[in-house]
Amino acid sequence: METLYHKSCPDWTVLIGDGSPINTLFYLEPEVRKSPEIQELIKTHLQKPDLIVFHTREVPTDYLPDDSNRVHGLEDIRKLEDLVIPEVLSELQALVPEFAPVKLQGSRGQRSNLAVLTLMERLNADTSR
Repeated sequence: METLYHKSCPDWTVLIGDGSPINTLFYLEPEVRKSPEIQELIKTHLQKPDLIVFHTREVPTDYLPDDSNRVHGLEDIRKLEDLVIPEVLSELQALVPEFAPVKLQGSRGQRSNLAVLTLMERLNADTSR
């Protein structure tokens, strides 16, 4: 979807989404992630000059384990956060060294401020070229 939007929107468009093709990697077995075909797709995606990836751990909520709208239970989320996501991010940084996800931490306000600041810095850098 991101590629479709990039090709169909004017250059000045800012695309913000809460998903990413990177998320798919969290559900692939390590052998599949390391296959040449997948590695090439990952490189192509991560080398987009305007890509910003944000990463934050689980944000505490009034989560109800029997919430039928949730894809994961708390146990699944913690396994992803503690084991899978760090492993995948490490693999991505080894594959594309300039890939540097922005880690959002702290309160909701602190996370929001850092996200907006990062976006504004990128936009300002792009307009000064």
